Formats: sequence, structure tokens, C-alpha cells
Amino acid sequence: MNEMKILNYKKSIIFPLAAYIFLLFANYMRVSIGTPFCFDDCHEYISAMGVPWKGLLHQLVVTWRSWAVPAFFWWFGPYDLRTAQEIVVTQSIMYFIAWVFFAYSVSLWLARTFLGRVIGFVLLCPFVYVKGYYHFNQLLLSDSFALSMVLVTFSLCLQFSLYIRSRGSLFGIFAPLYVIAIVCSGALMVGARDSSILLGFCCAFFVMVVNWGDVSSRWYRLAACVLLLGVGGVQAHWAAKRHLVNAENILVGFALANPEVRSFFLAHGMPPEVAEGSETFIQQPWSAVNVQQMLEYRQRVEKNSQFQSFMPQFDKIYSKYVLSHPMDYVKWSAKNTKTIFVDNFQFPHKSSAIFPRFDTEIPPIIGRDIRLPFVDSSRGLILCGFVFFLYLVCLGFRRVSVLPLCIVVVGALSALSGFWGDLWECSEMMRHAAIGSIIVRVGFALALITMLDMLIALVGRRARAALHSA
Repeated sequence: MNEMKILNYKKSIIFPLAAYIFLLFANYMRVSIGTPFCFDDCHEYISAMGVPWKGLLHQLVVTWRSWAVPAFFWWFGPYDLRTAQEIVVTQSIMYFIAWVFFAYSVSLWLARTFLGRVIGFVLLCPFVYVKGYYHFNQLLLSDSFALSMVLVTFSLCLQFSLYIRSRGSLFGIFAPLYVIAIVCSGALMVGARDSSILLGFCCAFFVMVVNWGDVSSRWYRLAACVLLLGVGGVQAHWAAKRHLVNAENILVGFALANPEVRSFFLAHGMPPEVAEGSETFIQQPWSAVNVQQMLEYRQRVEKNSQFQSFMPQFDKIYSKYVLSHPMDYVKWSAKNTKTIFVDNFQFPHKSSAIFPRFDTEIPPIIGRDIRLPFVDSSRGLILCGFVFFLYLVCLGFRRVSVLPLCIVVVGALSALSGFWGDLWECSEMMRHAAIGSIIVRVGFALALITMLDMLIALVGRRARAALHSA
């Protein structure tokens, strides 16, 4: 009888949840869709649109941009106003579905009670608005597609773990399909943004370690892990040539402009000729770069005969400096916390010259701003930090999931590595750290869901105990 009541209760939740998703989607599309904007990186992403597939392959080989976004745009045909609008609509729908899929997967994986899963799902779905990132749907850039693929890859890893636990039917058929889906999604994730390579490695580790004791799935988990590490390694190798631009920014704005860092680089193999004349360089603040000054410094350094031969070694020396001066980066990270983790994206509500549109004159439309007070404000993030502290206390005394802790750590590392991997204007630095900072916010929300689920389970146990004693 009780099982029948529980089943009826679960069925009664389906319609309200469906209505909730429909209303959320309707409002999201209302505020998300806007005039397609193509600027900066977009011109390289759209260069292959409309060419034959052989031309696409050639373009992907010679372009300085990562491959996934140009390949995604190529499917829409020649670049014009219609295809640009189709890209905006498709990105918006993909972004929403990715968040709903992630909310469903992580709630199912994290919460032990049915009510906890419902609450988790309801709390996570509005993250489609987090940090104002949904504005990137109307920009023909990599941001929207990149975060969508991160969420889908995370979700598939969680779903694969749940499938192994449940030992579903036709395991020998569906397990390989999960592996293929995870690897393909992971390839698109790292292929959309180089800063997501670290997240791909974390997914590989998660797939391998979770369900460690399950012998029958070990070859499938090993295959997914190895292939994810493989696509991440290939992407990292392929991305090395693109990082020369970022490396040059750090070289002239930080390494050569700081006497201590310049001495470190000279002691570890930088030719003295590269540093000639850099004594007059002014060190650039990490989140307030003087772009014109940086361009002048780069032009002066590029004239040096030893510059081109030295730049392939830059990453190795810079990594040595980071590892040998960790406290400096802790201090600088604390100083730039607002840019890395707190600041949100906001677009002007009027047309700007920086956003060249199309030959066809169309009225500019910017999606409306929606903020989540709990995670999109300084006070909200302070409250999130307190909630996360309570979660850590619970983690020390009770058997609760470590997933929120892992998500926060991985997100923080991703945000910091993205931020410290370049030195350019503030908006660009925010973009590099944005996906990681969003993952940190998700980790805070998961900590809250974990504690609510634990409280629901505790109340349920006491209620059942009271009924048995009566």
C-alpha cells in the first residue's frame, strides 16, 4: 500500500516539473534570443562556412582557432543573416538542454531521497541564467558551445556511473555506446575551448575511479579514460601554436616588465637579446591591461632576432616560475578574485560599433539581464561560502558525497589556469576564467542540495521510527 502511495506521489510530480521546465524555457528564450553579433574571433570561425567538406578540413588545419566551433558553424551553410540567426537559436536551445540534462543527472547521482532529487533539479535548472553567460548565445563565438559541451560531458559521465551501478539490461551493448558518447562529447568539449582540457582530464579520472570495484565494467571505464586522456593530449599538442599569442602577452606584460621575473627567465635559458630594452616596460595589472602599451611592447620584442626561436620554450620556463612561486600566485589570485570568480557578463542594450552586424540593416536586440541573487552577487557568494563550509563540516562527520567538493576544486583550478594563461584586456581574462567560475558556483549549489537531502533523509528516518514505535 505504501509503495502504491509513493508511486502515485512520484507520478503527481511529473506534470508540475514539466510545466516548470516549459515556463523556464519560454522565459529563457524570451530574454536570450537577440541580434547575432559577429566580431573578433568570429571572423575566423565563420571562414569555413559554405565551403566543401575538403575545404573545411583544410581550414581546420591552417586556422589559429580550435576546430569544434568552426565545424559546428559549417553545418549551417554559407554565412549570412539567416544562418547567423539559426546559429543563435540552436546555441540557445543546446545551452538550455545541456543545463536541464546536467541538473537531472547530478540530482539523480547526488541525492538519495526522491524529494532531494526534485529539489536539486528545481534549484539547478535556473543556472541557465548564471553569471549572465547566456548572453553568449547571440554572439558567434566559442563560449556558448563550449559550456554546453562541458555540461553534456559531465552529465554523460554521471549517467554512465549510474548505469554501471544499476547493471541495466543489455550491458554489453549500451556500455560501449556510453563510452563512444563520452569520448565524442569530450572531444567536442576540449575542441571548443583549450581551457577545458583540464576538465576533460578530470572527467577521465572520474570515469575510471568511480565504481572502482566493479570488475565487469573495468575495460569500458579504462577505454573511456584512455580515450579522453588521448583526445585531451592531442588537443593540448595542437593548441601549442595558438598559445604563442598568449605567451607573448605574458612575456612582454609580466616577465620582461618585472625585474625579478626577467632574471628568472634569463637564468633558465631565455636569450639576453630578447630582454634588450625591456627595462622601460611597465608591468601590466592582470585585470587592467593597457592594450595599446602591450601592442607597442610586442612590436619591439618581435623585432629581436632571437625572439622566434625562444618562444617555443616560453611555456616550460613560465611553468617553472609558477611552480616555484606558488604563494605569489595565491596572493595575486586573491587580489583578482573579483575578476576571476565574482564579476558577471553584461552586454550594452544599445548597438555599439564594436559589434559589426550584417549588410542588411536590422534593429539591434540585446537579451535582457537576469541574475541569480544567490550566486551572482558578492553577498550571495559569501553566503555560498558559508554553506560550503557547513558542507565541509558535514563531510567530516557524516558519509556524504564528495562530489560538491570535487566540483568546486576542479572549477577553481580551471578558472585560475584559464586566467593565468593569458594577459590581455579584462573582458578577455573574464572569458578565460568564466567556465571554471560557473563550475565553482555549481559546486556551491551541490553542497546545499547535499545538505538538504541529508536533512530530508534524517527527518524521514525519524518519522518512520516514530510510526514503528507507535
